[in-house]
Amino acid sequence: MFPAVPSSSLWTERRAPILCTSTSRAYLHTAIRESQRRWPFRIDAMVLLDEHLHAILTLPEGDTRYPARWGYKAQEFMKSGALDTTAME
Repeated sequence: MFPAVPSSSLWTERRAPILCTSTSRAYLHTAIRESQRRWPFRIDAMVLLDEHLHAILTLPEGDTRYPARWGYKAQEFMKSGALDTTAME
């Protein structure tokens, strides 16, 4: 059994409404899957809105590397260029 961890959020700069574009969703999906490949976790719930994301993750028993998972996902998403509001769909 995996112990649940607190929820976390990701917000865009100035709450730019870009997370629900097809490009942003693709970058976000890739960042999440790569994070899961590096550090296993289960997504219990996720809410994606235009300008922010909430998630509840469950980690393996005894694993406390939650910040590594969430930080990696956010870092990879930001590096992807998806947050470039000048290229909004």
